[in-house]
Amino acid sequence: MSLREADQLEARLRDEPADLGARRRLVDLLWDARELARATPHLRVLTLADPGAVKPWRRLGKAMAAAGVTPAEETASLDGSGELHEEVAVWRRVLELDPADQEAKTRLAELFWEMNRKLDARPYLAETVGGAAKPAKMWKRLAACHEEARDFPAALDAWRQVLVHDPADPRAEARARQLASDSHAPATQPDEPDDGSDDF
Repeated sequence: MSLREADQLEARLRDEPADLGARRRLVDLLWDARELARATPHLRVLTLADPGAVKPWRRLGKAMAAAGVTPAEETASLDGSGELHEEVAVWRRVLELDPADQEAKTRLAELFWEMNRKLDARPYLAETVGGAAKPAKMWKRLAACHEEARDFPAALDAWRQVLVHDPADPRAEARARQLASDSHAPATQPDEPDDGSDDF
């Protein structure tokens, strides 16, 4: 029944595209039916029509995340116009409207990590690692981000946190030992070359 009403609303919007009430109702129906791809263009219209409303932005971000675009599939990563870059912009807009939104911070950390932009991922990981479902994995990522930024004291703290959650992790043990043994920041990058393919 809900999808039948959605069909009717879409037909109505073809004749009356400015009817925001109908478009909001349509998005609600499609969202409840998990028709996220179908809802996405309507969410884009709503974000343009009412850019100060956080709900359409948040839903648009979730819909884009559900689409599952990966960096390997990103076709316009160099000019900043690809879908991952658009999703980043959406979640950043969510944070502008709701600075405490943890979902936005978590997703931005994930996006920047996937894009091998560790310095951009770093602040979002730092804010969300405490509530992560897989804390050892997130502490590893944060440690790698700190090392990318050459903030070796923070990296040491992060590797130690990895060992709190996973005492047998060999890489964490090796990095923590090396960083702790130095009285100053190491002159070289981590032992393992960073080719953007960290498996964590």
